[in-house]
Amino acid sequence: MGMHLEAFWEPDEVDARTDRPVAGSRMLCRLAVTIAMPADDMSVIMDGDRIDMTMTLTPEQMARMGEFLTVQAGRAGEYLHRYRYPDMPDGIAPGTYIRIPFDLEGAGR
Repeated sequence: MGMHLEAFWEPDEVDARTDRPVAGSRMLCRLAVTIAMPADDMSVIMDGDRIDMTMTLTPEQMARMGEFLTVQAGRAGEYLHRYRYPDMPDGIAPGTYIRIPFDLEGAGR
């Protein structure tokens, strides 16, 4: 395994009574990154309050990662709509996350 990303979407403000997004709320994405170690094409350094990560990628892998992030950003409005109307087809139950996984192998050396 190289790198595993998960995009976790949730509204930034919810009504405590209904657990649904309030008017004017927006979607936030928490991007979780997991890197298998040891790996010869990746490194992670933790120093105090800072984490540095490097990964060797081919141009195709960079494009795939960029496409994943761009597509996710473009779906924020759709996800918010699905949270607001959980009873509609593809609606999202109040209090749950939208979890979108993405895996990317390192380029190797």
